[in-house]
Amino acid sequence: QMIDKKTEDQGAQESQEREELDLALFSRSNPADVRPRAREYVLTINRGRYRTTRRIVDRLHILELIGAVNAANHRVIQILADGHEDPLNEGESLDLGRPGVEGFVVISCEVTDGIFCG
Repeated sequence: QMIDKKTEDQGAQESQEREELDLALFSRSNPADVRPRAREYVLTINRGRYRTTRRIVDRLHILELIGAVNAANHRVIQILADGHEDPLNEGESLDLGRPGVEGFVVISCEVTDGIFCG
């Protein structure tokens, strides 16, 4: 029976899908690798662990996960495997499969003087 290349590739991708993928743990051992697909992603946000089924997330989704009420009063910052920080701004989306994403920090501007949230 003839199997075309597209069907074969799709089957290989589906077999590589994980049940769960912890971004921080994966990033520490494979910092430059694209993350495999997963049914559920475990994110570290402000040192807590949160789960999402979304591979593509945005600032509002991160804030929803931690229960933040007023999005305008919070900054979401990506923590990258190389130690750098990169803000996740309003309207931007992030693919959790992208190499380097290790976790997030959410800063409330109501309690932190000198942080610009605009």
